[in-house]
Amino acid sequence: FRFIGYGFVAIIAVAVLSWLWLKSTAATASDFQDFKRGDIIFQTSTSSQSLAILLASKSRFSHMGIVDVDSNGRMVVLEATSTTRETPLMDWVNRGAGGRIAVYRLPNLSELDAKSIAAAGRIHFGKPYDLFFYSSEDELYCSEFVHLAFKVGAAIDLGEFQKIGTLNLDNF
Repeated sequence: FRFIGYGFVAIIAVAVLSWLWLKSTAATASDFQDFKRGDIIFQTSTSSQSLAILLASKSRFSHMGIVDVDSNGRMVVLEATSTTRETPLMDWVNRGAGGRIAVYRLPNLSELDAKSIAAAGRIHFGKPYDLFFYSSEDELYCSEFVHLAFKVGAAIDLGEFQKIGTLNLDNF
């Protein structure tokens, strides 16, 4: 029984240290000074399907969106979640696991193209999330939403679509 007690204490200690590390390295408001409209932002979602996405894609991120500026000048993320919508940037970051994010910027993206991308994304606001990852504009999943906004808004093809059979399904 002593071994079980030590194991439990070790698990608790690792959990507490992990939580402290995640909190101390999480994004803060000062991290967002250099964001620009059109940046692509990634996080690890806390949704029920996040683990499956992480395993199948071999990525450390399971959710993404597009950084934009709302009519009041505040940074927001355009995303496909329960519905396609805009979410205040800090709310979006805080909703993710540990506040950890990654941001990518296309080096030659003009301000005009970035505005067109945001407008192309906003056209889809209110559509439901596509839980089954069908190729359709009636319901959208996050990477499909971003891909569609860039393609329609600026004729930029991001990444490539993959069929479910090409993903890492050995984990299931």
